[in-house]
Amino acid sequence: MMSNNLENQKVWVVSIHDRDQTRCLDVSLPKLLNALGPYVKGLNWIALDQDVTGTPLQEGQAYTTDELVEASETLGQVIDGRYIGYLGEVPPVHIARKHPVYFPTSPAQVVIKVVDSSFCLLYLKERGALNRILVFFNDVRFENPDKFFF
Repeated sequence: MMSNNLENQKVWVVSIHDRDQTRCLDVSLPKLLNALGPYVKGLNWIALDQDVTGTPLQEGQAYTTDELVEASETLGQVIDGRYIGYLGEVPPVHIARKHPVYFPTSPAQVVIKVVDSSFCLLYLKERGALNRILVFFNDVRFENPDKFFF
């Protein structure tokens, strides 16, 4: 059962720690976008600070969700990276870099942050998106938003 505090939140931060049978992180960008489904369908994305084993996405370029799914096939393993989704236009890189720490008041709707191939952080503004993540992934941990934002 969820606490009233969780029910009344406007922003959620969760970390996903799912592992495959080899104990590697079992969370990929296409898998996350699929799990979020209709909550990311109309978003435009920017990729920042990527460390990948394949070809990184072009930093500063705007991607629709479908384009991001297709382009992410070339990433290989994401070691580190931030993928920020917006309802409208994607801002310039120097502005987008600030949105994860100001997420609650920024125009960003979703932030996907892969951390050292160890886990994935999600910042979410839609309760329905959170519910989908809880259904799609097994090891989802609630984080205290106060530790992430100004």
